[in-house]
Amino acid sequence: MPRAFLACVKAGGKVVTKRMGGGKYIHLCKDKQGHWHPGEVKVRKKVTK
Repeated sequence: MPRAFLACVKAGGKVVTKRMGGGKYIHLCKDKQGHWHPGEVKVRKKVTK
């Protein structure tokens, strides 16, 4: 994870998840000053039934 994202989480920022389509998603952290810090793009695991 990027350092800015981890620092934001540690400082108590709000973490949200944004879907990107194609089974991908990214976590974003909004710090106290209102700046967004992106995490890494991840891929959802396939759900088998």
